[in-house]
Amino acid sequence: MSSRALALRLLPLLLLTGLTLVVAAGLKSYCLTDWEPGSQPKVCYNDIQTLWYQRDMAQHTAPYQGSVEHLVDAAGNEVIRLGAGQIEYPVVTGVFAWLSALPVDSVNGFWIVTALALTPFAFLSVLPLHKIAGPRALLFALSPQLAAYAYLNWDLLPVAATAGALWTWHKQRYVATGVLLSLGACAKIYPGFLLLPFLIALLLDKRVLDGVRMVAAAIGTALLLNVPFMVINFEGWWGPFAMQSKRVNDRTTNSIWYWVFDAHQTSIANLCAWATVFALWAVLIRIGLKQERFPAVAVAGAMVAGYIAVGRVDSPQYGLWLVPFLVVLAVPWRWVALFTVTDIWLWGQWSWLWGTPGWMGNTAMVVRGLTVLALAFVLVRSLEIRSPSDRTDRQAEANNQPSNQQTSTGAATWRTPSMTSVAKDEGTSALPGT
Repeated sequence: MSSRALALRLLPLLLLTGLTLVVAAGLKSYCLTDWEPGSQPKVCYNDIQTLWYQRDMAQHTAPYQGSVEHLVDAAGNEVIRLGAGQIEYPVVTGVFAWLSALPVDSVNGFWIVTALALTPFAFLSVLPLHKIAGPRALLFALSPQLAAYAYLNWDLLPVAATAGALWTWHKQRYVATGVLLSLGACAKIYPGFLLLPFLIALLLDKRVLDGVRMVAAAIGTALLLNVPFMVINFEGWWGPFAMQSKRVNDRTTNSIWYWVFDAHQTSIANLCAWATVFALWAVLIRIGLKQERFPAVAVAGAMVAGYIAVGRVDSPQYGLWLVPFLVVLAVPWRWVALFTVTDIWLWGQWSWLWGTPGWMGNTAMVVRGLTVLALAFVLVRSLEIRSPSDRTDRQAEANNQPSNQQTSTGAATWRTPSMTSVAKDEGTSALPGT
C-alpha cells in the first residue's frame, strides 16, 4: 500500500481520535478558571493541577532530588510527605511532569503544556492498535475512557507503551517488546505485568532465547532509566514507592480494601491486597495453561483487570488501561458496554456527582469493581482479533510453510502461542488450522 493510500486510510481514525481529545480537553476546561489550592472544582478534577500545588512544581526542582519527609500524625501513624522535585510515580512520569513544568510558572500553564505533550501519546496508542486489529481500533479512538481520562493524569504514557508492546509482540519483535513494557512500567507499574504471560508463552513454545532477550531488554531499560536517580539520591528515588506503601486506606483508594481495613491499617492492607492479586493471577494463568495454546495477550489483559479489581488502589483512570485489550481481544460487546457504563459511572460519581449521598458513590465503586473482576475472567477466554491484511499475510505464509513444521530447536517457526487464537467476532474469520 502506498504512503498516500495508507494516510487516507488512517485519516478518519486520527480525526476521530482528535475529536475525542477535544472533548477530553473540554471536560477539563472549567479548571482553567481561578480557584484556590485545595479547592479544585470536582467537575473538572485532574491530578495534574492538584500535584502542581502539592508537589511544589513551580520550584522546578530536578526530579527525585527534593525532600522526603517521614512524619508521625496525631494517632501515631507514619506519614510520608513528598516535597518539591518529588511525585508519586516512577521516573518516566516524574521526568515528563518536570519537563512539562519547566516552561511555565502557573497551574493553568502547567495543565495546558502537559495536555499538549500528552496528546501525541493518544495517537501513538491508536496507531499500533489499528495495525493489530484494523477498524476495531475505533473502540479506543472513540472510547469514553479516552475522553474522561486523557488529561486527568499521565496514564497515556503507559497506555501508549502497552499498545506499542502489543504490536511488537504481534510482530514477534521480542526485544522491542521488552523495552516498551519496561518504559511503560517506569511510567506506571502495570505494563511490567505483561512480561510474565509473554515469557510463559515463549517458554512453552521453546523460544527460550527469545524469552531471555525480552527479559534482558526490559531489565536493561529499567536499569538505564532508574540507576542514575538511585545513585544521585536513593531516598528521593524511593520516595514515591515509600509514599504509596503508606497511603491512607480511605475512600479515595476506590478499592475493596477500604471496606475491610481501617484507614491506617496500611501494612496489613498492602499484604492482603498483593496476596489476593498474586492468587488471582495464578488462577488466570492456570486457565490460560488449560487452553490448547497459551493465550498470552488474553492472560495479560486479564492480569491487568485483576490488579485493578483487587489491588490496594483503584483510581478511576485505570479504566483506560483496559481499553487496548478490548480492541485486540474479541470481548463480547455486552461486556464492553457493561464495563464502559460502570467505569464512566464511577468517574461521573467521583467528579460530576461528588457531594451526593455516600451510598451512591459506594454503589458505583462496588459495581465497577465487581464488573472489572468478572471482566478478567472474560478477557482470559477471549480470542485475539486479526485484521484482514494480517490474516492474508499469515495465510500466505501458512501456505508456504506447514504450521507444525519445527526448527532445529523444536520451536514452531512463526507461530508463537499468543498468535494462534484468532477471533471470529464481528465478521472476523479464523485462519484454517488454528
